[in-house]
Formats: sequence, C-alpha cells, structure tokens
Amino acid sequence: MNEEILQKLGYNNVAFRMLLKRDAQINPEDIIMPGQKKSIKDLNDTDSTEISLDNIHQQFITLVQTIQSLPNEHDGDDYFGKLKKKLISRLFDVGLSIGSLQTQAGMSNDKLSDFINDDM
Repeated sequence: MNEEILQKLGYNNVAFRMLLKRDAQINPEDIIMPGQKKSIKDLNDTDSTEISLDNIHQQFITLVQTIQSLPNEHDGDDYFGKLKKKLISRLFDVGLSIGSLQTQAGMSNDKLSDFINDDM
C-alpha cells in the first residue's frame, strides 16, 4: 500500500510540474517524463545556442583586453592596479565557465582556453 501511495504522489507531482510548465508557455515536447531521456542537443536549439555562446566568447575577450589595457595606477594610487588585478582574477573563473558552456553545447572551446591560458 505504501508503494501505491508513493506512486500516486509521484504521478501527482509530475502532473503538477506539467501544469506549471504549461502555464510557463513551455513546449509539451520539452517535458521529460520519468524514465525518459533526452540529449542536450534535443533540448536546445543548437544553432542559436552556438551563436549566443560565440557572441559571449567574443565579448568576454574584448572585456578582458579592455581591462588589461587600463593603467596599474590612477592619480598616483596603486590601489587601482590591485582592483584591476582582482577583477582579472574573477574573470578567469568567468572564462572557465563560458568554456564549460561551450563544451556542454558541443562546441570547441580551444580558442577560449588558449586565450585564458596565454593572455590572462
């Protein structure tokens, strides 16, 4: 009897999630039912994902290069350089995350990895 109750609760939970997704205007084909598997490629529109990630990749490189071109001092204060260095170290993690997104989307992240390793 406990199994029946748990099974009913599970189906009710799935049905509730389906209703929430329907209210959120999600395509019913995108709903993954228990026991069903879909690849990442099936879940995402690969073309628009690749275009977006490539755009983010290019903007990231531009941002890093712009920050690197800033001086290490401003008005004789070297604290500006410390802030610049801290920002670049944070961008290192951002770059790694962008590379991970590219890998998950089936894209090559070699250019980004080379940039991070050589130019940061």
